[in-house]
Amino acid sequence: MIYLGDFPADATSLSFNFNTRKLTGEPVNPSISTIDVYKDGVGAPLSLEFDSLLWGQEATGHTSVHLKLAGTNDDVIIPGHDYTIVLSAGTVDGTSVAGTVLAQFSIENRYTGASVAGTGAVEWQYSLTEEGSSDPIPDCRVWVTSDEEGRVVIGGPLYTNAAGSCTFYLDEGTVYVWCMKAGYLFANPDEETVAAA
Repeated sequence: MIYLGDFPADATSLSFNFNTRKLTGEPVNPSISTIDVYKDGVGAPLSLEFDSLLWGQEATGHTSVHLKLAGTNDDVIIPGHDYTIVLSAGTVDGTSVAGTVLAQFSIENRYTGASVAGTGAVEWQYSLTEEGSSDPIPDCRVWVTSDEEGRVVIGGPLYTNAAGSCTFYLDEGTVYVWCMKAGYLFANPDEETVAAA
């Protein structure tokens, strides 16, 4: 399960990917019947508008999920709450995966009142490059938390520039960096140490 972040109330959509494999490790496509969204982890699944939650295979064993947040679901997905995306019915290589939590996100439910870039004393730059090359990853959503679970956001979300970097203002110590961009799968969180120069 991944935490996708704390989205602003005017966010229009979110996207993420997940992988499925056989017990032998070979990628395999899941057979998905239903993906549901729950508010605050309780009650019945939300009644979302038709075509507001879409999924599809980008490659064998690599599934993308896209959820529209604004417009059709304004009265259902609201600020001040956490949401859980659950694979409610489906199989992977003949084995049921019903009840698997795919991801969680929140809408303005982690805001601490801090500046988006943070309020710490250290100017700290975070950069992203393609794995195996030095090509930057621009327009990636990045945020920083003080805890590994991703509950206390202390900076962001910011978006990487053309050079694949963004600058936060944080206090010295261990922080956890979270990244999200459609078409990419990041090993969230990335544990980093902030230190004064």
